[in-house]
Amino acid sequence: MRSQQRAQPLLPKTSQQQQQRQQQRQQQQQQQQRQQQQQQQQQQQQQSRNWWQYSSHGGSSKAAPGS
Repeated sequence: MRSQQRAQPLLPKTSQQQQQRQQQRQQQQQQQQRQQQQQQQQQQQQQSRNWWQYSSHGGSSKAAPGS
């Protein structure tokens, strides 16, 4: 993250504005990363639940109605 900031040349005009823009970009990137992590965790939970259903019902992938 910091290396990206250094790679961008700081222009002399209103460096404060540019820093603010960089901070906003960083915040957006962090939010996207958090969302991706949450999605991955949800997928893992779903997979483990499906496997538990599969094993507990003797190999039938879907829970039999009324069981």
